[in-house]
Amino acid sequence: MIARSNVEALTTITYELVARGLVADGVVRRMHGSRRLVRRGADRFPAVDLLRAAGPRIRLEHMLRSPHDLDVPGAVLARIVHTLEMERVFDVDRDRAAVKGAAASAAQILPADLRGLIDEFAAAVSEVTLTFRRL
Repeated sequence: MIARSNVEALTTITYELVARGLVADGVVRRMHGSRRLVRRGADRFPAVDLLRAAGPRIRLEHMLRSPHDLDVPGAVLARIVHTLEMERVFDVDRDRAAVKGAAASAAQILPADLRGLIDEFAAAVSEVTLTFRRL
């Protein structure tokens, strides 16, 4: 089982690695957050190249609208998006329920060990989320 402490530790590391990679590739630029009384505001990442920045989301939206085009990396992303309940980020007003259903059922094409890893991720995320709600 993925421990809650692992999820919390990986969150910061993953965020920074992805941010640095996207900045290095010229997809986004980093705008450091403004200083506040107690702490600094969150960094922002406006797109430098709008087409490259939107490409992965558009490809995943297409795969969710056409599940027969769903590949394993797309299915993993779809399950993560579903686990985090982030389907609203997709631009699919007309068929939101279908996209949500496709994201939920994306695990069907995943190998059993990968499906188990995503299920453990979901359990850890819900545990972390529950902790934050209690605070």
